[in-house]
Amino acid sequence: MNNYDFLNNLPFISDEGKASMRKWLADSHASFLEKLKMTEDEYDALCAPYRLDCERIVEIMKENGGRQNELDIGLKSNTAEIKYSAGGETFYRGFFCPSLIEDIVVGNYTRGRMCKADNPRVTGTHYFDSHKKHIGTAQNGQKEYISYCGNKSLGLQYCGGELSAVAECEYDHAGRIQTYMHAQCDHYNNSVTEYMKEVYIYAEDKLIAEWSRYCPPISQLTVDKYVFFNVTCENRLNR
Repeated sequence: MNNYDFLNNLPFISDEGKASMRKWLADSHASFLEKLKMTEDEYDALCAPYRLDCERIVEIMKENGGRQNELDIGLKSNTAEIKYSAGGETFYRGFFCPSLIEDIVVGNYTRGRMCKADNPRVTGTHYFDSHKKHIGTAQNGQKEYISYCGNKSLGLQYCGGELSAVAECEYDHAGRIQTYMHAQCDHYNNSVTEYMKEVYIYAEDKLIAEWSRYCPPISQLTVDKYVFFNVTCENRLNR
């Protein structure tokens, strides 16, 4: 049973207000389960893998919370090329967001465009190593450091010296992205506030995508599935 403990961290809300919000959230959750025709136990089992992954991400937060200076030194020494982009501020990682579908299924979302360094509209700075691998992005006052291990990548984004987001990608043998996970972090409470995961299946001329969004504080999960036909995946992967 979710007691909505995150409300305890909101000192600007009175105890009466918190009690009212707890009741409203509980009633909304009950209505949500009724529409799904699921019991609390069935829904909890459905959320369990996402909850466990959030717990894993918290461990990543603990390991990397104070590493920005160290990572910044590594980024500078490994950067062989810098590219710039304009627009795409609503996307994680801007123009180079790993998502294959977000700008398709979400209205009014654009990745922006590549531009020259002297363009007054520059919003994103992207760092690449000597192997053409994307190893970092600075945008919206935040800076991300991307590392690679085997067929996986890990992105750590910092704001004001504190870890604000974690992103992971996994690729198949052909270099195509298979999964993309992005989590927003609360460094004050060592917790995940928002969790998103996209899973891709490539089938002939089709791209099948499952997009899951999980909100840990209120245990709310939504899963959408999309099928795109006549997709040239390379065009979306090799930006």
